[in-house]
Amino acid sequence: MHIHSHGQALAESALDSSLSPRSSTAPASFDGIADHSRLRRAPSRLDRSSPIHTLLPYTCLALGGRLDGELDSFWKSVGFADLPFDAVLERFAHFLKRRVENGTVRIYFLPELLDFELAAHELRFTARGPYLDRGEPREATVLVQRGARLELHPLMRVSRFPCDAEALFETLAHGDCIDCNVRSHESFLLLSVLREGNPDVVPVPPALGRKLWALQCVGRFAGSGADVAAANALCTPRRPH
Repeated sequence: MHIHSHGQALAESALDSSLSPRSSTAPASFDGIADHSRLRRAPSRLDRSSPIHTLLPYTCLALGGRLDGELDSFWKSVGFADLPFDAVLERFAHFLKRRVENGTVRIYFLPELLDFELAAHELRFTARGPYLDRGEPREATVLVQRGARLELHPLMRVSRFPCDAEALFETLAHGDCIDCNVRSHESFLLLSVLREGNPDVVPVPPALGRKLWALQCVGRFAGSGADVAAANALCTPRRPH
């Protein structure tokens, strides 16, 4: 992994350890069930919630002491259904976003944090083979030409935050006060699995980030030639320190 700052190191560390269903922290159901666990039994809330704890680690940190209550409310809302782990993540994210919208949960950055973790999870399981040639990227750029249009590389996603994203990850990891340590201003991160299977996280200058975000959302890049060059420079391999 390329580590570009302490805040990013924390984000990437979480992705490294949490996004693989074969990691040591993954629930047993992801990596084969041991013989002694094959008895038929109703899954507990802990069993059902394992994908959330494993794959949405920063969301869990952000919820803090509210987490257990939100999990209880979520499972009641879906009738304690035994859902596939992807469905658990998507439905829990939708549930929390509704709670933020109606004011039940007052964590203003939570929808964007959820989107970041879901995007990282999606990228982690995106097939990279079609975009590689002998293990190297066929198109080592953030923006790829498709006919007359520019598109975001299929192995990349842009995440937008309403706050300083790097400070947010660092503050959550250390359990510090969000209001004291994280400024409320727009910031952007580029997630990429272009060079390795776990997402690389790169900060994007806000002006360029808004243009890449618009491209991802509406399919149109309104930047200049200089913006194209700046975007593509974001995925230039960095020398190890």
